[in-house]
Amino acid sequence: MLNIISIGFTFFDSSLVTNVENLFKGCSEWKEFDFTNFKTTLVNNISSMFSGFSKYKELDLSFFGTSSVIDIYDMFNRSLN
Repeated sequence: MLNIISIGFTFFDSSLVTNVENLFKGCSEWKEFDFTNFKTTLVNNISSMFSGFSKYKELDLSFFGTSSVIDIYDMFNRSLN
């Protein structure tokens, strides 16, 4: 289990990322999210990406580009909120 509480993607270049499967899986203590600059235009696999999230109150994914996504299996598996 990871104990990440917050993370930002201000300087993170994700423009060529195609697979984010299990990327944040098990980050159960994570409470603060800023995915504003997290580019997902080319991402095709987001399965289990947020699996195990339990402390978040709000998760805004409205800016996620999902036109290339083909696999969302268990994206929020074991997420309690």
